[in-house]
Amino acid sequence: PQDMLDTYGAVSEQVAKAMAEGARTIGQTTYAVSTTGIAGPGGGSPEKPVGLVWFGVTGPHGTVAHKANLI
Repeated sequence: PQDMLDTYGAVSEQVAKAMAEGARTIGQTTYAVSTTGIAGPGGGSPEKPVGLVWFGVTGPHGTVAHKANLI
C-alpha cells in the first residue's frame, strides 16, 4: 500500500512482509517469498546502503523478514 511505502520506503522489513503476504493471497499458495533491496550502483544512503536486501517469507504459521547486506 502507498501509505506503507511513504512511511517505511520500498526497501524495508514492513514492505518485504507485506509483499510476501500479498503474493500468498493473490497466488492462493501455502507459502510465498519476497525480496526488496538496493542493487546499485547508485541509490543508496547511509541508512539504506547499496547491497541492502530484505527477504520476506510467509506461511500458515506467520510472516518473517530477514535483512542482509550483500556487499
